[in-house]
Amino acid sequence: MNNFYETCQIQCIPCYPLRSKSGKGYHTYIFFYSPVPAWKGRAVTFALLQEARVIGEGAVLSSFDRLFPNQDTIGRKAFGNLIALPFQGKAAKFGHTLFLDPNKGFREPYENQFEILKRIEKISELKLDELIEEWDLHQKNYQLTLNDFSEENSRAIKKLLRCKFIKWCKENLETLPEPLWYALISNLVSVRPGGYSLCHEFSREHKNYTPEETYYKIHQAMDATAPHTCEYIRKNGFRCDKECKVKAPVALIFQ
Repeated sequence: MNNFYETCQIQCIPCYPLRSKSGKGYHTYIFFYSPVPAWKGRAVTFALLQEARVIGEGAVLSSFDRLFPNQDTIGRKAFGNLIALPFQGKAAKFGHTLFLDPNKGFREPYENQFEILKRIEKISELKLDELIEEWDLHQKNYQLTLNDFSEENSRAIKKLLRCKFIKWCKENLETLPEPLWYALISNLVSVRPGGYSLCHEFSREHKNYTPEETYYKIHQAMDATAPHTCEYIRKNGFRCDKECKVKAPVALIFQ
C-alpha cells in the first residue's frame, strides 16, 4: 500500500486507500473529473502498479488482486462491474471501508470522513494522456494467466489442483453444468490474492463464458457466507470418493 501511494504521489495522482470489508486487504480509489475511456485508466493504473513493484513486468501477482473497471469494454447488454462502496455499516464500526490517514501509516481512518469526501481531489483525462505518452502505453488486454501468478499463489494453485473436483472442472469446462461452474467459482474466488483472475482463467473455455457473466458469479460468491462445500458438489452430480478431510475444496490450500 505504501509503495503504491508514494508512486501515485510522485506522479501527482491523488489516491484514497481504505481497508476492505473483511479488514484483510486494501482498496484504493482514484477519482476523475469526468468519465474517461476504461482502457486509459487501466493502462495507467497497471503502469503505476508495476512502478510500485506491486506487480512485475509480466503482470506477476504479489499482493494485487483486481482492478476496476475489470475490462476495457463491455457488451451492449452488460451493466459493467459490481463494486463494494465505502462506508459499509457493520464494517465501518471496526474501521474498515473508511478512508485511511496516510499520516498515521494507513492504520487508522480519518476522523471526519465526510470532510475528506468534500475535499476529494480528482484528475483529468489529460493527466492520463500525459502519462500514456510519457510511458509509451498502449491499449491492450491486461489479463493474468496461471503462469503469471507469484510463487506463493502457484503453490496454492497446485494444492487446489490436488482436488479431484477442481482438476475435473479444468479438464471438462466445455461441458461443465451450470451449478458446478458456480461451485468452482465460489471456491476459486476465496484464494487471496488472485482469486478473481483464477476464476476467469479457469472459466475461459466454458461454453457460456463471458467476462460479464463470470463477474456476476464472482460477486454472488463473494456475497455468500462460504464457498460451496464438497457435499453440495456431490449433490449436484459430481462423484468423488476421495477423503480429503476438508469441508470445501479451497480448504486444501491451508493444508
